[in-house]
This record gives sequence, structure tokens and C-alpha cells, in this order.
Amino acid sequence: MSTLPSLPTEILHRIFDYFDTKTQFQSVKLTCKRLHSAVNTYNRIKIEQCAKKNLVRVCTNVSPEHIIYLICNGDYSVPDSFFSNLRQMTNLQYLSVNVSFQTVELLNYIYGIIWNGIPGLDLLTIVQLNSLCWYNIYH
Repeated sequence: MSTLPSLPTEILHRIFDYFDTKTQFQSVKLTCKRLHSAVNTYNRIKIEQCAKKNLVRVCTNVSPEHIIYLICNGDYSVPDSFFSNLRQMTNLQYLSVNVSFQTVELLNYIYGIIWNGIPGLDLLTIVQLNSLCWYNIYH
């Protein structure tokens, strides 16, 4: 009879696809050295509804290049160190960011920093807070 830690890493990663990020990093990772290692090499991390204040903590516990999906809550403005740190998320495919105001400068800044800095990004969603306005930008 096989136990979870004895499964091949590829199978464990398929199982992790069904876990939320909190479960992966606060429960599974702390179980044993084998699962800790498997979680550290997992490269399809999806982070949903992450508050701005928690994002820095998440990024210290996760290899940024392993994140493929990110939805950020909170108010982001220019300049914001968050946008510069996104360049480390080289495998990011989807990003949604909330902003408090809309200006041409903000949209150009986000476009330049994020779009040109993350080659695999397929969809960028910018949501303007306190309005019904959002932008979907496809690559």
C-alpha cells in the first residue's frame, strides 16, 4: 500500500492542483520533508484574493517564478513596489489588479512594467475600484 509521500513528485503536483495555496503551504508543506520538497518544486501556484499586505509574505514563502495565476485585492497606485516585484514572476499567465483611480499614466506604467516584463502573461485585468470599469488586455 502506497502512502502520499511515496508517490512520484509529478503525481503529487497533480494532486496539489486541486489544493488552494494556503493548504499547500500551511498544511501539506509542514507534514514531512518529502512533501515539503514536493511543494517547493510545485510550479503551478494559483493565488486568489490576495490582499496587498499579505502578498509580500506570500512571496517570501513561495518562489515567485512558480506563480502562474494571481488576483490581487487592495489599492495599488503608482509607484508601488508591488509592480516592480512582479518581474520575478516569470511564468505568470493571468494577473488581476485593483486600482483606485484611472489615468493614462497609470495604465502606461502597468502596461510597461508588467506586460513587457512578463513574457508568458496571457491576460491582464485592471479593475478600477468604486466604479464598474475594468480593462482586459490580452497578449
